[in-house]
Amino acid sequence: ISAGQAWELEPSVDVSRYHQAKTGSLFVAATCAGAAAAGAEVEPWTLLGERIGEAYQVADDIRDATADADPGARLSA
Repeated sequence: ISAGQAWELEPSVDVSRYHQAKTGSLFVAATCAGAAAAGAEVEPWTLLGERIGEAYQVADDIRDATADADPGARLSA
């Protein structure tokens, strides 16, 4: 996660690697932990966690780019 945050300061990054480092690792941990807790094989759940993490990060980046700069603007609308 720290690496993903640091990459935000770079002029150019590999977007897929950025998303994996930013939140993808958290979703991989969640899907794999759930599989392990259920007694299932962990490996097949890695890709699912990566894809969910990437989708989440893309949505978060879009929200950041399109959000109103004034956080109080939505409260008064």
